[in-house]
Amino acid sequence: MVFKSGKKDIYLPDPSTGRLEAGDVKTYFTTFGLGLFFFSLATSFSVEIIALTVYFISPSILESTLFSNILSVAAIYGIAFPILFCITRRLPDARPEKRSIGTKNFFITVCLMFTCTVGGNIISNFIASVLSMLRGEVLENPVNTEILGESFWINLIFAVLLAPILEELVFRKYLCEKLLPLGEGYAVIISALVFGLIHGNVFQCFYCIANGLLWGYIYVKTGKLRYTIAGHMFMNFFCGALPSLLLSFIDEEVLASGVIGDIITQAPFYLGLLAIEFIQYAAAIFGLVVFMKHRRNISLERGVLPPPDEKRISLVMSNVGMILAVCIVGLNLLGSI
Repeated sequence: MVFKSGKKDIYLPDPSTGRLEAGDVKTYFTTFGLGLFFFSLATSFSVEIIALTVYFISPSILESTLFSNILSVAAIYGIAFPILFCITRRLPDARPEKRSIGTKNFFITVCLMFTCTVGGNIISNFIASVLSMLRGEVLENPVNTEILGESFWINLIFAVLLAPILEELVFRKYLCEKLLPLGEGYAVIISALVFGLIHGNVFQCFYCIANGLLWGYIYVKTGKLRYTIAGHMFMNFFCGALPSLLLSFIDEEVLASGVIGDIITQAPFYLGLLAIEFIQYAAAIFGLVVFMKHRRNISLERGVLPPPDEKRISLVMSNVGMILAVCIVGLNLLGSI
């Protein structure tokens, strides 16, 4: 049963079952899905419109990597997110109780992030290889092209500092809190799927979903966004900005030349890349071992507005809003292949 007040809808569970009615759940996700649909649509259209406008004013600006990063941030967080907020603001929300995890658990969490990142990359690379064989040409990774094509300082500002803060505010804090009344499982799983799929390419999809599950779980259990922001920043720096910086000092032609003197000058950077890769895989294995050992301790609490136990997936997906959201995200993914 849904009651409307002056500012937002109030969802109340059925007194006889303590759960929301099926129709209320569909209404909830119709609104949520429409928000995601127009968020994705606004992101794409605003980028195209702004770029087209700038092209007629000064085409050379479009060649600037700084401009492309500013454009992306402005489109997503200055235009698309306010639309998402306006559509979904009437939905109830809940804030998790604040708890601390301590230094030891944060270190373990970082290792689990490596597990998610390495595991997701393995899946992405396998799927990319299959798609490359089907297409008859290599599927290019747009993330590597973008990161390697940027200066270190642009990567540091946009990928390491701004992106984690803005993404965690939207995908963990806002989306999780809008889904948390339904239960921690809904908040963690759905926000992670949105986070991964909204990136719009095969190469980022799986490790973003995996990390999204981990960061969402941390947020609903601690209520402290600083943990997920710090972890997100660290991963973007250690797995993106730092390797790209080291690669900028390496010339493959010099390495292939066999000239010892030239090779020695580049050796520290090459060894640095090997060290980063070793740390990634060692931490990922340690994180996997810890996860397998303590997986039974993972728990997701039901919310104050729990949906019915039956047909959970169909209740979430069988509505106009979520169908439209899935369609536009699917089209974005197909467009990247």
